[in-house]
Amino acid sequence: MRYPHEEIQQRLIGLSDDTSFVLGAAILARRHVLIRGKHGCGKSTFCRIAARYLGLRSDEWQYYDASKDDLVSVAGIPDVRSFAGGPDDSESHHAGLKFLAHRRTIWNKKMVMIDEITRASPESQNIWLEVVGNRSLFGQPLPYEFLVATCNPSTYTATYELDDALLDRFAIVCDFPSLDEIPSYLLPDLVLVNMERTAEEDAGDAHFERSIIMKRFAAARAELMNDADVRDAIVEWSSSVATVFLREKERWSDCRVDSPTPRTIAEHLARVGVDLIAYDAITRSQLGGAALADCAIKMVLGQRLQWPEGLVDAVERRCSPVIAGIVDGPLSRHLRVVLGLRPREIFAAEDSFEYLVAHRAELSDNDRFYIEMSFRKLLSAYEDAPDGIEWLEHYASILAPSVARDMELERVVSRVREYVDGNEMRREPH
Repeated sequence: MRYPHEEIQQRLIGLSDDTSFVLGAAILARRHVLIRGKHGCGKSTFCRIAARYLGLRSDEWQYYDASKDDLVSVAGIPDVRSFAGGPDDSESHHAGLKFLAHRRTIWNKKMVMIDEITRASPESQNIWLEVVGNRSLFGQPLPYEFLVATCNPSTYTATYELDDALLDRFAIVCDFPSLDEIPSYLLPDLVLVNMERTAEEDAGDAHFERSIIMKRFAAARAELMNDADVRDAIVEWSSSVATVFLREKERWSDCRVDSPTPRTIAEHLARVGVDLIAYDAITRSQLGGAALADCAIKMVLGQRLQWPEGLVDAVERRCSPVIAGIVDGPLSRHLRVVLGLRPREIFAAEDSFEYLVAHRAELSDNDRFYIEMSFRKLLSAYEDAPDGIEWLEHYASILAPSVARDMELERVVSRVREYVDGNEMRREPH
C-alpha cells in the first residue's frame, strides 16, 4: 500500500522528504495548497497524484490558467433568463445569476487547479479570492473538495504581487525546486521517472487501497480532535509560535519580515499540525513531534512569508517541544496509534493494555515493533523514578518480552555495580 507522500517522492525527484510528507497529509485533509516554482518543476504532476488519491475521474477536476482563462472559461456564459422576472416571479429572480455550463466550467468539479495565479490581474484575483476563500462564485456554492494554485517566483516578469487576502486563504505554501537546484546524482532518476509510469497507478486494486488510507486518516484525525489534551497542546503550541515570532522579529529588523495573520496562526497552523500528527500515525513514519512541528512551521509560515532561514530555525527551536509532547509523550499516545487502526469500538475499552493482551495474537509484526518502541520510550522516562512501575513491567513482560529482559538485565547490572562500589568503599583506608 503506497501512501501519497511516497508516490510524491517517487514522481517528484528533488522534492524534500519534509515537503512530500506535508503535501501527502494535505491531500488527505483537503487543505488549500499554493505551490511556488518554475515551469516544469512538477506542479501538474502533483495535481494528478492528488486526483488519483481523491478517486477523481479526468472530468471531475479542472486546470485553469489564471492569466488566460476568463469568466466564460471558468463559469460559463451568463444565462439571460436568470435576469428575467421580478418580485412576483420570485424563483428565477432570487436564484441569482445563472450560467450555461460547458465541459470546463467549475460548477461540477471536485478538484480545481489554478495555474499562474500571480499572472492574474488584481481584478481577476478578486474573483479567485471568492473561489478560494468562500468556495463560491458569484454567491453560488462550489462543490470542489481540493484546490491547488501555482505561481512562479517573484523574479519572473509580468507577474503581479499576490493579494495578501488571497495568500491568507491557503493553508500550505511550499517551494518546488527547479532543475538547477536538483543534485546531479538525482538526474538519472528524473529522466527515468518521466520515461515510465509506475504499474501501481493503473492497478485494479489501487483505488480500493487509497480509499482505505483516506478512511484511516479521517478516523485518526477525528480521534485526535476529540482528545482534550491534544487540543490544549495544539492551542498552546500555536500561541507559542505567535509569541516567539513577535519576540524574534526584532532581531531581523534589517530584513523584510512579514507577520502571519491571525487566520494563519489560529486556523491554518493549528489544523495542519493536527493533520501531520494523524498522518504520521497512519503511516507510522515515526518522524517525532519536533520534526512534525518543524514541517508545519516551515510550510504554513516560513515559505508563505519568505522568512529568513535563521528566523524559521529560531521559531522551530523554541516551539517544537510543545507539540513533541503529544507525539513523543506517554505510552498511551503510542498505543492510541495502534488502536486507531482497529475498529472504533475499542476506543471505549477501559484498559488499553488489557485489550492488547487479550488480542495480542491479532497484532501484526509492525504493531509489535511499535508497542516495543513505545514501552522503551515510557520506561526511559521513568529511569530516574523506578519505584511504582510494577504494573508497567507486568505488561512489558507480556507485550514486549525483549524489553522486559533488557529491564531485568539492567537491574542485575545495577546490583553488581552497587556491590562493587560498596566493596571499594570498604577497602578505602580511613
